[in-house]
Amino acid sequence: MSYKTIVAYIDEAKRCETLLNVARSLAEAQNATLIGLHVVPNVQIFAAGEPQVMADLFESEQRRFAEVASEASAFFNTGMKDASCKFEWHEVEEGSETVGERVLEHGLVADLVITGQIDPDIESPRRVGTPERIIMHGGRPQLMVPYIKLEGDLIRHVMIAWRASGEAARAVFDAMPLLKSAKKVTILEVDAEASAEVARVAGGEALAANLQRHGVVKPEVEH
Repeated sequence: MSYKTIVAYIDEAKRCETLLNVARSLAEAQNATLIGLHVVPNVQIFAAGEPQVMADLFESEQRRFAEVASEASAFFNTGMKDASCKFEWHEVEEGSETVGERVLEHGLVADLVITGQIDPDIESPRRVGTPERIIMHGGRPQLMVPYIKLEGDLIRHVMIAWRASGEAARAVFDAMPLLKSAKKVTILEVDAEASAEVARVAGGEALAANLQRHGVVKPEVEH
């Protein structure tokens, strides 16, 4: 199993350097097609002044959003220059949906959706609630990239927070391509109340044995 279609949500060029580095690295390692996705949000102007003033504000916001989209496109295509994988740029309007819902639509036919963690020190209404909504409602494997700068081998150590549940099992096996490329894997058991039988059949050691059969490096199990 490998990822063949990866969607990376690129909202603003200045916030997505680390995200694009991670997305490109994964796409090249998986020989996948990387789709850079930008959603142009609707202009929201609340009537509180003269009609002409409101019209000018609307046009100003439209121009600003168009500039942001153009910068995002240039950023993506420059960052993917000479990449060893295929890549595409998709730009869509928010329309009658929300930004998050537009990203979700594209994610439904992808193997992995990559978003960026919100930097609490940078104000940006364009991201409010979007990464969280994608993770909670996407229905596809998700990867949230930290806003801090990452260097070197980007997928070295994968930690699994494991409890014997359907949700945890799906998350782990959806991440199999990442696990197989990791240099180190740690399974942290977080279900302290699991019965002895559940722990024996579906505990960390049982999961580790299964992962090894898939070619994952021998996981370390912590309780």
